[in-house]
Amino acid sequence: MTDDGLVVSGDEHGVIQVCEPGGQWSELPVRRQSKVIAVAVDEGRISAVWRDGQVAVLGRAPDEGRVRADQNLGGTVVCAAWAADGQLAFALDRDTSVRVLSEGAVRTVWRHQGVRMLAWSPGGRLASTGADHRIRTTLPVPNAEPDELGVESRVTAMAFVTDDSLVTAHGRELTQWDLARSGSDDPTFEADDKITAVGLDPDDRGRSAAGTRLGLLREYDGRGSAMQWDPSRVTGTVHQLVRHRRGWLVASQGGAYWWSPEAGDPRRLSNRLCLAVATWRGSPVYGRYAEVVYQKDVQGGSPVPLLEFEVPVRDIAVGADGCLAALDCAGTVQVICPDGRRWRREKAGDRLLACLADGPLVLSAADAVVSELSRRGNRHYAQLRSGALSVAAVDSGELAAVYSDAGVVVFGRAGTQAPMDSPVVAEAPGSYAVVAAAPGRTVAAGRGRMAGFDRGGEETGKLSTAGTVNLCVGQEKVGCRVRFPGGGNTVLADTELARFQEGASSDHVGRLSEAVDLGGRLGDRLWFAGLDQEIDRARGTDPGQPVRINWLIEDSHLVDHPWELLHPAGGPLCWFDAPPVTMVRVVAPGTSHMAGAVSGTRAGRPRMLVVRTRDVLLIGVDDAYDQMRRRTRRSNVRLVSSMPEIVNTVEDLDRALTVADVLHLWAHSGPDGVVLPSGGPVPVSDMARRISNTGVRLVVLVGCRSAGLGRELVRHGVEAVVGMRTAVYNHTVQSLVEELTAQVLAGVPVDLAFVEALRHYVLTGQPGAPAVPLLHLRAGSTGALFHRADTA
Repeated sequence: MTDDGLVVSGDEHGVIQVCEPGGQWSELPVRRQSKVIAVAVDEGRISAVWRDGQVAVLGRAPDEGRVRADQNLGGTVVCAAWAADGQLAFALDRDTSVRVLSEGAVRTVWRHQGVRMLAWSPGGRLASTGADHRIRTTLPVPNAEPDELGVESRVTAMAFVTDDSLVTAHGRELTQWDLARSGSDDPTFEADDKITAVGLDPDDRGRSAAGTRLGLLREYDGRGSAMQWDPSRVTGTVHQLVRHRRGWLVASQGGAYWWSPEAGDPRRLSNRLCLAVATWRGSPVYGRYAEVVYQKDVQGGSPVPLLEFEVPVRDIAVGADGCLAALDCAGTVQVICPDGRRWRREKAGDRLLACLADGPLVLSAADAVVSELSRRGNRHYAQLRSGALSVAAVDSGELAAVYSDAGVVVFGRAGTQAPMDSPVVAEAPGSYAVVAAAPGRTVAAGRGRMAGFDRGGEETGKLSTAGTVNLCVGQEKVGCRVRFPGGGNTVLADTELARFQEGASSDHVGRLSEAVDLGGRLGDRLWFAGLDQEIDRARGTDPGQPVRINWLIEDSHLVDHPWELLHPAGGPLCWFDAPPVTMVRVVAPGTSHMAGAVSGTRAGRPRMLVVRTRDVLLIGVDDAYDQMRRRTRRSNVRLVSSMPEIVNTVEDLDRALTVADVLHLWAHSGPDGVVLPSGGPVPVSDMARRISNTGVRLVVLVGCRSAGLGRELVRHGVEAVVGMRTAVYNHTVQSLVEELTAQVLAGVPVDLAFVEALRHYVLTGQPGAPAVPLLHLRAGSTGALFHRADTA
């Protein structure tokens, strides 16, 4: 129907009729023996597509005829939709492609299993839904990767309200999706809500907070591996976050707040525009439009004005000596010295970066010059690169800036880049727009992601990582010697280790119990020889710090021993201690694979691929995959295929292995390689080469005795691999695979994710579960593979 009241309809008999405002229905001379799938009308023409693939563009009146020659789409059309600009989206029967006809040419925009419905937004955004109960939507440009929305039931109708609002019907229920603020699957997950402010805890290297354009507040915990999301928001965009007692001072468009996740909703301190906050003499100070006010306590009390300006206060900085400085949006700086004296400077600069012992640091954005102000005048402090999106400073005088083309760069006091002549960010430029700094670290944030960087330039991928203890294991005549980082060592007898391995590989519950008991007695030798002191040293001053033991196994015949079962007698396995002591097997990549080995978190939405062999015993993997899709909705993961890829031959395997970040391989295997139903085993080295060529970061091998392939994959450059040391049962191990993947995609370092995954595996009741899976990690990796809210 047009704005002037013209109505057009098409029916199952192939008839198209028009009705002018206030007139009668009349039939257009284009009757076909095929159902009309979609019609569209604008001011000059009527467009239609029939089930048999015929497309026609007609004049509005019955006697006008065709505007252009008909076109056939080459198959039976199951669904179609016309865009406002005349483009036609359609799908053919028994095909997975969503295609678009534009100016006479047809192109495929994406694939969707069982596609059965299409819709266009007013601005040209396309959505499809299919038999998999999933909705895909994006602009249909070449090489588009659509976002995915997961629903629990069949979509019976679908329509756009605006470009960012999609309504779907599910029987008698309606769901409205806010596409501007939704993530991959969940309409409440705000992946497109940009981070606009970052706050760091000066006393806790792991703790930080982020605020967003829409006023959402988040806190990263002290370990740096998880985020807590506050259920409520402040009003308007968050401009600054400053640590204050057990919470955070928040500057926002709607006022100043104090917020702590433990205390509930943010407490409003002021309802006027606030662009800056700080802590001064142990109490909050904040901008209240054009004045700086002091409030004795966040719980109450009357604010006291300290400084008054003509325009809104832009920045506030407090020096280590108690000096307070503020800058307004016109560039005026006012300072309260520690002795109470005051002074001001007009047109000092655009941003106030810090307050040092000699005076405030002010940035002039036009020439990227940082000046140090004093009562007597200005002194040149540093020359930065121009075009910085955000600049931050710390008390030591170092400056951190983020650039769209170069990432994060750290500058020293003299203004030269330090400590290297290249950006310190390992990710692609353009990922970040906001930066914060504290002694020894820099944190950058962008569209839905945060990452921490040591001042030395190595990205941690998170704000802190667990302490580590390297244990070197080698064979000697007297037995197997385990060497500690501090120089201590102990020897374990070969006969005891052989009995330990044999018991841990048994299916007999009694033998498994004996192996665990022996693991405690052998573990006591390690702990008494000095491992307990090494763990305490790695934990540092934080009693809650997880510690990772890196097993560096020098002799190949020692890799089959269940080192992960060694623990202090009478205590839990190290994985389940509090805090956990995780255990990974560290493998150095081969020389020929060093170039492709990239550590640190990867930008963009991770891709996950699941491959299984054609085997009746593995049919349950398909159900497990469906559960995985539901579990990983909030992770923004991109699924390579809607169902697991099923392989029967080597050729099938080569076709299935495509570019991915996470790979699950379910297949019978053994020390010699992976067994395919047709063609016999694929050797370990050959299989490792095939898999590593996909660029995968995390591989989970679900196959008996697949640990050897896991070790070889890391030698080929894969960063983290979970393999099985002994026999594995696919039904009970599903919980381990699901939990591990969900945790890693949520940003948890892989060894800590393995802790939770192993806990779920043990709870299935599988005898000897802790002795089955092994975690291999590439040498030099922090274990942080993905950010929590990666977006494309």
